[in-house]
Amino acid sequence: MIERINYLIELYACGNARLFADKCGIRADSLSRVRNGKANPAHFLPYILKAFPDVRREWLYEGEGRALHTEAQKDDLTAKIDALAEEIRKLSDM
Repeated sequence: MIERINYLIELYACGNARLFADKCGIRADSLSRVRNGKANPAHFLPYILKAFPDVRREWLYEGEGRALHTEAQKDDLTAKIDALAEEIRKLSDM
């Protein structure tokens, strides 16, 4: 879980933990304790999800799937575009 939080700190705050904590509405020293393994990160997860709604809950809590909702949406769109391109090729061949 700490690795996932560190990933989000890089993604949303360019590695600046204090800035990330501010964005989440949590204390920077509390976040530091989490990152050092001295505090339970589960308490902070709802704050992270509220501050960054693009983060998938399943990924943050369990490490399952993709980190962001938009990544899954991009995959869905890519699949739809590929299917449409194939359909256009078939129609062109007719």
